[in-house]
Amino acid sequence: MNIEILRSIGEQLLSEVPAGKKISKDAIGIGASGDKTYPIDKIAEDIILSGLERSGESLTIISEEIGVRDIKGGGKTVLIDPVDGSRNAIAGVPFYCTSIAVADGNRVGDISLAYVLNLISGEEFWAAKGKGAFLNGERIVTQTDDILYLTAYEAQSPAKDIPRILPLLSESRKTRCFGATALDIACIPRMRINQYFC
Repeated sequence: MNIEILRSIGEQLLSEVPAGKKISKDAIGIGASGDKTYPIDKIAEDIILSGLERSGESLTIISEEIGVRDIKGGGKTVLIDPVDGSRNAIAGVPFYCTSIAVADGNRVGDISLAYVLNLISGEEFWAAKGKGAFLNGERIVTQTDDILYLTAYEAQSPAKDIPRILPLLSESRKTRCFGATALDIACIPRMRINQYFC
């Protein structure tokens, strides 16, 4: 699996997923993760699966919507969130993305390639093990100081989560809860966000 396969999928996503347009708020089912599946999730997932099948590689897909599916008998693990920030998308909040990670094993440390596509701006973030992190093809240079200008966080259960992370949030000059974890994390190396908690 290489970045060009994922970028090709990204091009198709940008042409077929309705960025900034009215998106149906009616759920069409419940995904394997237990979250509601919306039409935008299904459209994006179908595009991604089709692109991975065209690659001709043996893959084990784990997706938020369909769960686990083997292509050509299974192989490298591909983790997919077709639309991270679905609730943002259906509410018209312009902050959501697609995230895809490829792993050679079953541990986080086995991830060899990661790709995040901002479905609004079209920005592509990717990282390859041993090669670095990139934004739209340019190597990302990370922050050199230790000032916490902006901290992002996710709070699925605000009454429980925010008190737990409040001491950490108070160390930052500003905080935000954007609602698309993969895109939040992708912004860290580019210094748009200094740290992230969930």
